[in-house]
This record gives sequence, structure tokens and C-alpha cells, in this order.
Amino acid sequence: MPNPFYKNITATGDTVWCTDWRISPFNASIAVVVPAGSTCTYEVDFTLDTINPTSSDQPAVTWITSAQFPAGSTTTILSNVNQPVTGIRLHVTAINTAGGPILFKILQPDSIN
Repeated sequence: MPNPFYKNITATGDTVWCTDWRISPFNASIAVVVPAGSTCTYEVDFTLDTINPTSSDQPAVTWITSAQFPAGSTTTILSNVNQPVTGIRLHVTAINTAGGPILFKILQPDSIN
């Protein structure tokens, strides 16, 4: 069964989703939908770190910006990631939802092995 994630975004800030990085082959489809009449500036980032560290010897989370969703993105983008990551983050720096909320969507299928 796939693991869909949908979030309406109406304010600046971060929305984080934890992947199931153990699924092989790894694949997650990602969409940021900016409806007509709404505007925003955003980026999508990935991490290989544990999102919720359980001990002080684990590194702080380092976010790496996706080349498909670079900083300053303003339009609807659909892409995917094929290498295992532990988390996906939408980082919104400016937003006006006059045409409706921005939609952050992720679909990660289960293994077909």
C-alpha cells in the first residue's frame, strides 16, 4: 500500500515528512502545487540524518536543497527522488494564498520485490 502525504500550506515555515528509507528500490514522487492566484517562494530539501535524534552523539539534521526544487522556486513542480533519504522538507519563505493554499504532496510506494 502506498504512503501518501498531503498538506495544505498557508503560512511560511517548514513542513517535514519522514520517509521509509528501508523500502527498496527507494522512490518518492514529490509535488508542490501553487494554485492560480496564489504566490509563494519555496525550496524542497532532503536529509540523510535521523529526524528525531535519540542521543547527543547523533549529528544535527543537515538539509540539502533539491536541484529540482531549488531555493526561490515559485511555480508548481513535480519530481521524484530515487536515492534513499530519511526526510523531505518543504521550506516556504514567502506566501500569499489568495487563490487557495499551496499543496505539498508526496507519494512513496511500497516495495514490489
